Amino acid sequence: MKKVVITLESLQSSMGAMTVSIQKSFDKISESLDRMQENAKDVQKNVEFLVVNAVMRDEVRQIVREEIAPVESRLLAAMDVIIGKHQIMEGEVLGHDYRIGKLESTVGFGTVA
Repeated sequence: MKKVVITLESLQSSMGAMTVSIQKSFDKISESLDRMQENAKDVQKNVEFLVVNAVMRDEVRQIVREEIAPVESRLLAAMDVIIGKHQIMEGEVLGHDYRIGKLESTVGFGTVA
C-alpha cells in the first residue's frame, strides 16, 4: 500500500483551490439572484401597468350595457318593421293574384301557368 503524505502546504493549496471554486459558485448564484430580482421588478411593473390600464370584466359589462345594448334594440326594432312590411306586402300580392285571377276568368283567359 502506498503511503500518502499530507503536508501543510498541500492542505493550504487544496483549501485555496476550494475557496476559489466556492467563490465562483457564490458569484454565479449572486448574478442569478440579481437577474431574478430584475425580472421580478419587470413583472411587478407589468402587473401594475395592467392593473391601471386593463379593461376589467365590470367595465366590459358597462360598455355592453351603455353602447351595444341600445344598438341591439334598434336593430331588433328595425327588423320587426321589415318583417311587418313583408307580411303586408305578402298579403297585398295574394290579394292582387286573386283579383287578377278573377279578371282573367271574367275575360275568358282561364288559368295561365
